[in-house]
Amino acid sequence: MQPANNIAAINPTAVSEERPIERLLVVTGYASAEVGGAGFRTLLFPVALFIVPSRTENICTASNVNPIRLLGQYGVLTKERTAKADQVAKRRPRGRPKTVTDEERRAEIVREARAIFYELGYAGTTMDLVANRCRISKQTLYRLFPSKTDLFVAIIAQHRASMLALPRPEDETLPFDKTLEQIFMIDIDEDRERERDAFIHLVISESQQSPEIAMLLHTYGGKQSQQMLADWLLEQQRRGVIEIADAESGARMLMSMIFDAMISRPGRPKDWTDRETRLRHLRHCIAIFTAGVRPRQDSG
Repeated sequence: MQPANNIAAINPTAVSEERPIERLLVVTGYASAEVGGAGFRTLLFPVALFIVPSRTENICTASNVNPIRLLGQYGVLTKERTAKADQVAKRRPRGRPKTVTDEERRAEIVREARAIFYELGYAGTTMDLVANRCRISKQTLYRLFPSKTDLFVAIIAQHRASMLALPRPEDETLPFDKTLEQIFMIDIDEDRERERDAFIHLVISESQQSPEIAMLLHTYGGKQSQQMLADWLLEQQRRGVIEIADAESGARMLMSMIFDAMISRPGRPKDWTDRETRLRHLRHCIAIFTAGVRPRQDSG
């Protein structure tokens, strides 16, 4: 910005001594007073940002104008407003917005789609609605989940993780029965249990109306869970922790015992008077299975 004494270089037009001020403008942090008439003179001085409506006032030469008085007449930002503007500027995030990874975006979409599924059921859940609720484009949604089926499979996988805590850490050293208690999460808190039961009740109801839902649940829910548990039992046998003739049969047996006691069926009265009674039953089931697969000691 050029200094005020170089006004002639900016506006060399000859002006008279007295002209009406038509408006004040803000130019790169400097206020300029435009003078109307045949010619004009421009006054430059640093100011805070301000806006004033067009008015008509008489002034003499530039040397007779008091910039501070002029600013006070037409209004400038007060100290309070300036402070607020500074605070807003400080709060404004700098640099590029945070980038969301595909993994984070997928998790967000699954959470929102699951909520819609609770609300409207499988038939009422559409990809357009999911994209709208997630505030993303349909192009992004279809890139991460090519179809509604793929999205529902992801919801099932999330639910499966709430039913079986598998796979396990490679360096786990818990006793076999205690590990089973953790795998089946037999002592989860009531809020998580209610959420798990609500999903189970919903998919059971939906499966009765949609063969597609029933097939997806069997393929990506129960069947895959059973295979993961069987693989874990085989690994325990390889390590010499247990002896089991048929790991897949053992996995099915375990799931039947535990889930039948843990999951309340829609329309069926509760089997347990309280959670503690059920917990004792679940531990008894695990103890029976553990005794049945314990390695036999050589008699000789």
